[in-house]
Amino acid sequence: MQNVQASQRDIMRTLEEIPTSAYVGFAAGSILLSAFFYLIGRRTTALFVGQWAPTFGIMALVYKLLHPSREEAIREMGEVGEHVSRTAREAGSKAGSR
Repeated sequence: MQNVQASQRDIMRTLEEIPTSAYVGFAAGSILLSAFFYLIGRRTTALFVGQWAPTFGIMALVYKLLHPSREEAIREMGEVGEHVSRTAREAGSKAGSR
């Protein structure tokens, strides 16, 4: 049981190191590769590779849902939240002093 948990932690650490933009790139790349295979007449291969795009998207969504991101956008959202809170407190104190 501990081996399974350790391997799950290792997988999650590895996934955490992959930025979200990489998943989007993998999905776009699989679509382009699928189109290439289709154009050269390898229809079955094109279908197989084309099915990778939603898989990469699902992997990204599942990972991001289970482990909230530590990317730059989260920090920026926190800063915006602090600014909104500060502005609301200032507006409340101005309204209370009237």
